[in-house]
Amino acid sequence: MSTSNWNNSTVEADPVIRGVYILLLSGISLSGIFLNIILLVIIRQSELKIRRRSVLITNTTIADLIIVLTFPVDIWYSFEIGNRGYLCVIFLSIKLVPIFVALTSLTLLSVERLYILSKLLTPTPATTYFYQTTGAVVSWIVCTLLLVINGLLAQQLCSFNLVVVYVLIVLFVVEFLLILVSYITSVVIMNGLNTKQRNSEVPFKARAKIAPSVASKSVKSITGTGRISDGHRYVDNANSSLESFTKMSILSTTPGSTRLNPTSADPSFTDPASDNCQGTSSLSQTSGQPGLINRKLDAVTQNIIRRTGLFVVAFFACYGPTFVLAGVVVQIKMPYPALNYSFWFVPLILYVHVTIYPFIALYVDEYWRRRVTAKINKWCCKIFTT
Repeated sequence: MSTSNWNNSTVEADPVIRGVYILLLSGISLSGIFLNIILLVIIRQSELKIRRRSVLITNTTIADLIIVLTFPVDIWYSFEIGNRGYLCVIFLSIKLVPIFVALTSLTLLSVERLYILSKLLTPTPATTYFYQTTGAVVSWIVCTLLLVINGLLAQQLCSFNLVVVYVLIVLFVVEFLLILVSYITSVVIMNGLNTKQRNSEVPFKARAKIAPSVASKSVKSITGTGRISDGHRYVDNANSSLESFTKMSILSTTPGSTRLNPTSADPSFTDPASDNCQGTSSLSQTSGQPGLINRKLDAVTQNIIRRTGLFVVAFFACYGPTFVLAGVVVQIKMPYPALNYSFWFVPLILYVHVTIYPFIALYVDEYWRRRVTAKINKWCCKIFTT
């Protein structure tokens, strides 16, 4: 059977097969929409602190819905005009969605960091509305531009299968780098704000003035392992293999003040030192005294290593099976027309994208972040400790 006869006899000339195929794609698209809605409901009802994450997943779902709703239209239009390069259009659309998501996430994270910074400086409703509106507008501008790029690429490249393969490889690398940059950028910006806020606080020695009588009663309960000796407090750190005791002076001039550990004014911030290895004291940074932090990676680097590792796992867990399947199909079916294997492969790759990916991403982000972070921190301590 020749290529032209196969194409004409099975798809373009048979309205029943064409209708079933379009119905199949439409049904999968609707199931993807339904599962994305369920995902959003689960996120909204969750009591976890995922306000920012829900914003990103909401925008991810919007991007998915846009492309999912256009799939049946693209298929129908391609069949009607007899364009045999529709598979190229679908692949380009699938690969551009993660790029849009990455750019949107990067934009929203950056805008949100500016919003958080504005709350610290001038917490007014005007600044809140401004940064939220800016994030939404920029996201939709990026979406529109990528849809235009999608159309231009499909128009220019979809007649050459070899070029399309190269384009898909390039898009895969680009989307990987973009999402990686968005993760690292969010970590760096957030830790930068934490450092700036911590440095702007009152120095440790100015607020840790404790009378000897008060210190002798309270320091045991505060540190758990502290003891008073000759006007100094010795803190027994948990990681005694690196450094057993850290010596810090206590001034005994103002009675009644027992607050030794300065806390952040904004509860949304977390101390980067809390992500360090066990035994690292945030007081050593604030007080300027040498501590375990000097023997380990700084908090920003540790966060980047941890989140980058989780990102790599999530990325290849989501896209790895899809690309392996694509490679197998291409190797087996390459001598035949693209339409020959796309009849069952396109619905499969669409289903993987709109259904499995969001749940894997949520699982990795929520479950692994809690369960694996502690182990990764311990590995960082063992590998990078000097």
